[in-house]
Amino acid sequence: TLLAASSDAARKNAALFFDSAVHYPVMLECFDAADGLHRLLYPLRHVVQLLQSGDPAQLRSEKQVAYHASRALLQYVRAHWVSHTTALQRRLTNNQAAAAAPQPHKPINTSAAAVDELMAALATDAKLAEAFVRTRWPLLDHVAEQHLVSLILELIRAMPGEERYFSDICLYCLEVLQLITLSPLPRRDLIATTSSTSSTRPGSHQLRSGMAVLLHAASTGNATPFYGLADPEVIATALQVICNCVTAPPSLAYLLPAPGTAATAAAAAADKPLEAHQTPVTADL
Repeated sequence: TLLAASSDAARKNAALFFDSAVHYPVMLECFDAADGLHRLLYPLRHVVQLLQSGDPAQLRSEKQVAYHASRALLQYVRAHWVSHTTALQRRLTNNQAAAAAPQPHKPINTSAAAVDELMAALATDAKLAEAFVRTRWPLLDHVAEQHLVSLILELIRAMPGEERYFSDICLYCLEVLQLITLSPLPRRDLIATTSSTSSTRPGSHQLRSGMAVLLHAASTGNATPFYGLADPEVIATALQVICNCVTAPPSLAYLLPAPGTAATAAAAAADKPLEAHQTPVTADL
């Protein structure tokens, strides 16, 4: 409820608290049980509305709350992703369906280094990458319910330029997309997303599709960046999201059609592994 309070300080401090606490498994479980993601996204939805209506007075305070909320959102998604991926690693290593679960009061390592290490494992370990695609990820139910992909794309699309707070919000939101688009369903949502809302930003009417928003964020050829996204970290992360949407992880590259051959022939050769990568399978391993 503090995230929707009338006090700017209360909402900011609430977002700061979740940013620091959500990586504890016991806190993560309670957060999900209380429909925490819906409440955490309230500041971001409010900023989108303000950006679309062109209200600079309220934006001065709301952008700070949205900044801390986007950081908390990234930590929330990282905690779920690291927990899910490490559980798959333990299961594959121990060859047991019930591997040892992490201690509820021991924090999950959600640092950038830990995330990069697990991403490298997905890129090199074919068994882990296939298990990641085949196994149901409970977070995606919350993501779909809250329309998180379309919200993030609308937020990035509406961002004004020349503003560091908004550039950081874009970066955190793109990092969220980078993690969830490792699974098939969010990729489909991103590609299928189209915007029907208006924006006060010049040229924003041209960016209706999700991929158009990402391509513009990743572009370095625009002399006047649309969102102020000249930040190389933002550009690199947008490119990573695009790569997730258009190609398989390197460890599953052998499933891709060979150059000069029909995709159907490659699918027949790969058979079930290819189907596992292209369509989500909800059965646990």
